[in-house]
Amino acid sequence: MTLEAIAAAVILAASIVTALGVIFLPGYKKTKEFLSWFDHFRRDWMGEEEAPGRDAVPGVMERLNKLDGELSQNSGKSTKDVVNKLLYKQEKIEEKVDLMLEAFVEMGERLIKIEDSLNTPKD
Repeated sequence: MTLEAIAAAVILAASIVTALGVIFLPGYKKTKEFLSWFDHFRRDWMGEEEAPGRDAVPGVMERLNKLDGELSQNSGKSTKDVVNKLLYKQEKIEEKVDLMLEAFVEMGERLIKIEDSLNTPKD
């Protein structure tokens, strides 16, 4: 084999490697990004076990079940129970405010009658 043939073979091999890199590198990068995203999604969905120096991370379904428990009534400590208590108290306050408003209107009417009787000239 001559030096020219060896140089031609090296140039041909370098050209093939470069062409393959240009063709497949963008796909490799996209695949690597997708696999990284999928691994993150999988770990988030399934949760992770406890590791040295790290607490266990619950998966999505476990977190949703916990949230569901917070939104259903139980012994009075759930979010739904607290909201119901607040709504009840708010209704009671609104009833008292309505009664006070009626009393103020009644007092205003009585004061107007008293003023009218005082301002009316006596014959």
